[in-house]
Amino acid sequence: MADYFNLPRFETNGTTGEQSVFNTAMKLLEKSRILDSALKKLGVKPDMNAGHSLGEWLAGRSSGLASEASVLQLLTRLNPELFEVKNTRFLAVGCGYDQLKPWLEGRPDIYLSIDNCPQQVILCGTVEAVEDFSAVLRAHQIFHQQLPFQSGFHSPFVKDKLDRILDGLETMEFRQTGIPLWSATTLDLYPESFDEIRSLSIEHLVKPVRFRELIDKLYAENVRMFVQVGSGGLVGFVDDTLKGKSYSAIASNVPIRGGLQQIQRVMAALFVEGKAIDLTFMGVGAQQTARKPMKLQLGSPFVTSFDSLKKITVHQPKKELALDDVANPVMRALSANLHEIALVQSEIAGLIRNRPVAAPAARANVRPETIKQPAQRAPFKKQLDVSLQNSPWLIDHSLLKQKPGWHCVEDMDPVIPMTMIFEVFGDIAREQAPGLRVQKIMAIKVFQWMNVVEPFRETVTGEWKNPALVYLDLDKYANAEVQLSETKGVPEATGYDIGESLGITITPEQIYRENMFHGPAYQGIREVKSIARNGITGLISGSAGKGSLLDNAGQLFGLWLQLTLTKDRIAFPVKINEVEFYGEMEDQAGIFECTCRLTELTDEFATADFILKRDGEVWSIIRGWQNRRLEIDDKLWNVSMAPLQNVLSEEVAPGVFLFRNAYQRVVSWDFILKRYFNQPEKQHQRSLMPNKKKEWMISRVAAKDATRMLLLRSRGEAYFPIEFEIRSDGVGKPFLDGPMTGGIHISLAHKNLEAVAIASDKGPVGIDIEEIQPRSSGFTEIVFTPLEMALLEGRDQDEWMTRCWVAKEAFGKMLGKGLMGNPRAYQIEEIKENALRIQDTWINTIKHFNYIIGWTN
Repeated sequence: MADYFNLPRFETNGTTGEQSVFNTAMKLLEKSRILDSALKKLGVKPDMNAGHSLGEWLAGRSSGLASEASVLQLLTRLNPELFEVKNTRFLAVGCGYDQLKPWLEGRPDIYLSIDNCPQQVILCGTVEAVEDFSAVLRAHQIFHQQLPFQSGFHSPFVKDKLDRILDGLETMEFRQTGIPLWSATTLDLYPESFDEIRSLSIEHLVKPVRFRELIDKLYAENVRMFVQVGSGGLVGFVDDTLKGKSYSAIASNVPIRGGLQQIQRVMAALFVEGKAIDLTFMGVGAQQTARKPMKLQLGSPFVTSFDSLKKITVHQPKKELALDDVANPVMRALSANLHEIALVQSEIAGLIRNRPVAAPAARANVRPETIKQPAQRAPFKKQLDVSLQNSPWLIDHSLLKQKPGWHCVEDMDPVIPMTMIFEVFGDIAREQAPGLRVQKIMAIKVFQWMNVVEPFRETVTGEWKNPALVYLDLDKYANAEVQLSETKGVPEATGYDIGESLGITITPEQIYRENMFHGPAYQGIREVKSIARNGITGLISGSAGKGSLLDNAGQLFGLWLQLTLTKDRIAFPVKINEVEFYGEMEDQAGIFECTCRLTELTDEFATADFILKRDGEVWSIIRGWQNRRLEIDDKLWNVSMAPLQNVLSEEVAPGVFLFRNAYQRVVSWDFILKRYFNQPEKQHQRSLMPNKKKEWMISRVAAKDATRMLLLRSRGEAYFPIEFEIRSDGVGKPFLDGPMTGGIHISLAHKNLEAVAIASDKGPVGIDIEEIQPRSSGFTEIVFTPLEMALLEGRDQDEWMTRCWVAKEAFGKMLGKGLMGNPRAYQIEEIKENALRIQDTWINTIKHFNYIIGWTN
């Protein structure tokens, strides 16, 4: 287990405002880089890295997650001045979060931001919420202090600013880490998929820093040495969290001592903990005395016989402690240790004396140089060239279903399945070692999708660990080990018990219509025999697609997750411990019975073992097939699987569709972009300013859903959202562009996180959405006539002024003119229940949470 832990630090000392904090942070970035480089040059390599707040990026840089230039570019984009959130404050509190948690429950607008240690947490809230909670702390006599920052990092307040970081992450070049990297957001190792790394980077900014929990978690993982690479108070947080436990924590930079002197102290601490260090840097001269080499006598009695040890006797020390030493706790402890050592020596000697001596092995006298060893194989490289031309079946492994015969391959997202790539690894290994068969493929990992819209041309490097075991690496994408053999192994099992049947039945037609994205070349589930409490059994077969047989085994497990879990039911494979073949890997003809047995289920992963049998004989056993569970809700998955019948938006009134910016993960928005928008629309979205991209997307998702449902209901025609575009005319009015949309008018609007849209084939329409809030006297004078103010007498002013404002906006949109700077020109003449009349047009309105939505009838 790891026992050395590196803690890069993003420090936020200083009280002169956000910009001074940022400048300090950039200086600490450079200081952390220098210290990290210095320690590594001295041979100090951490077993793992972690960071605090934005220092997690510095830890990522140390682990090799991203280049120095990428980290610097990202931190520049994270300038707190650019993320300033008005009306927010940070509140430092001198106690543990467990004590605060009951008092925070039910309180709006204040959140945990950083959990540093049992004696310090940082909260973030509105000015009003912080003042209100400060009164609670004063009543309980708990020390607290407001901090002069307004960035809102590590709280929901920064969500509206995420487009800046999303834009920065698009240019980040992530790499596979050389040193394990832990996250203070998830309390787990960083994911291996680059898309998931980007997603976690977003979560890291809006969710709390759980530093106290991370230290406890790492201590449970046997971490005992903490080295802070930078300045600040992390050592104090560690000390407070691990008080009373056995550990060591030291900073590599302190204000009271020079840099070289403090690094010497770090090296000394590592030396005391048993780490190999550079003694010359410690000022200890290296021993240069030449010694005569010693030849080991491997055939000596010490190795082949225990007779010489049977004469050993152990005399336990009889010396009593002097009277002066009896009261000394150190001497008492030393005496106790010596006594314990003597007892252990006595026990070992007794075991040796009573051990029967075995006859010398038949090969004991064989000289080592006479044993024939296979020649070590040389490293090699193999160029991969995978395309839809030479592997046409891959079009059936596209992540997005589009209209049959769709002209644009980019809109389908065809990718290489994990099973194909590790079977290719097996083929490469056999080519390099003729005469041997693939026995096992082990430690299989995939890091990102291998898209084949353009030919996938990458290099596989191979390194032999022994003459029958080769490590294969496809840089940035996947790696695995292949074990070769002359003979077949014997399976340890012929079947798995998956428990009591759940009584669920499903046909292959349903599976590939509702649950799986795969096309014909990868549709190999022939029958589902049993869906049980702990797994699934079915009949599968391979097809033209390379890797299709084992891909179908994975599909069975994914199907079980979808049918039995209640949330995060969608999962994709990321790693496999090993695949062992008892038949020939390349012989995949026929029907196979496959049983998938669940072995572990966590919030993030689902893991299972598979057994595949053909004609009653075990052909393969897969151990430790691991799927990563995705935060894709039912709506998003249903739109992906069956876009003709499903929409992402909610129909809040007949024909009125609302889509909310509710997704936080980058992968979810990428999914929506690919599902709803064609190539010209995607190019336009990429050209928008970061803070406009989400607004553009959510309003057009709502408009496309409104249009598609109108086409389905009024004309009986179902369309994919990508089949038509939403464009804007010279004055910004949206219109539909597509042969199927003739005669259909649309209107859309957005406010904060909400977007609404309406479509009609009966003439122009208008829609608007506004948040209910107080309106100033200046606003009412500009917007409303005296007649309108008379209509509002006796009504809730905030709500009804908002209804009137929405009605005017919707009416102006219907005319295609907008308000033209004169909202009083569109006078509300009558109100009936929740409908308002302007001229001869009625505008319906509804209250949706704290919003008013209005549309022309």
